[in-house]
Amino acid sequence: MSLHDSLRGLVRGEVLYREPLSKYTSFRIGGPAEWMVFPADLEDLQRVIGYANKQGMKFFILGGGSNLLVADEGVSGIVFNLSKGFNYAHFDGTTVVVGAGYSLPRLVAGAVARGLTGLECAAGVPGTVGGAVRMNAGTRETGIGDVITLLKLVREDGALGTLKREDLNFQYRESHLPPDSVVLEVTLALERGDPKAIRADIHKRLMARKATQPLSYPNAGSIFKNPPGDYAARLIEKAGLKGTRIGGAEISRQHANFIINKGAARAEEVMALIKIARQKVLEETGIKLELEVKLWGLSDAV
Repeated sequence: MSLHDSLRGLVRGEVLYREPLSKYTSFRIGGPAEWMVFPADLEDLQRVIGYANKQGMKFFILGGGSNLLVADEGVSGIVFNLSKGFNYAHFDGTTVVVGAGYSLPRLVAGAVARGLTGLECAAGVPGTVGGAVRMNAGTRETGIGDVITLLKLVREDGALGTLKREDLNFQYRESHLPPDSVVLEVTLALERGDPKAIRADIHKRLMARKATQPLSYPNAGSIFKNPPGDYAARLIEKAGLKGTRIGGAEISRQHANFIINKGAARAEEVMALIKIARQKVLEETGIKLELEVKLWGLSDAV
């Protein structure tokens, strides 16, 4: 029996072979996933994780692909896409139970429509809820982790786990969840607010993003985390690197902590710019910038 037949026999969801990941990343960069699996439900997911562990296959979790750089050669193993089996949100008063595959912008819009406050920090952030939880999406001051009261996940061995608020340790751009675990669902505790004030706050945040970020080009958001007490964009701009270009990749002239795809950019070109920015900032300030963007099939040793 072929590997494809084996995977198809395990799940009710869709299985794709050598599926281009550039179709799923906001960077529009990345080679193929050896296998992409769309689990229909928890049982599908657990069965394939068990199979991957037995076969010694690596697995990856694809969210909205908005904070991700994939190697030009793609990745070997299994990429889970949760956009079909875990794409739901249930609002009950100020409580929201939402699946990992649900759109984060759609979740924010749903909260705003109901006059609920607590997710304004995620306004304008693309991607899925699962990805947002993994990186604690939001601002430097607040993140989605601040309103999570319960988190369900599947651990690396396929076991189901539940974490309560007191078990969680969200920090700036970090969730500190168990390694290789898969976020399935979160429960959020929002609050009633003034709908007019919430909409005004959201509008202000969206306008600020539009004015300062190169949203007309494919990108992966902020490349580096902000170091304590400073901003990565300021350090890169001070190093004179705005507009630096290699192939189709360019350090944005509008926001120095963004690398944009100006046309057929390759992951290796983005990585070259990352290396230049890191080295120049380190030489001039002694600060080593830490990546915010996630790498698949690429080394962080630059």
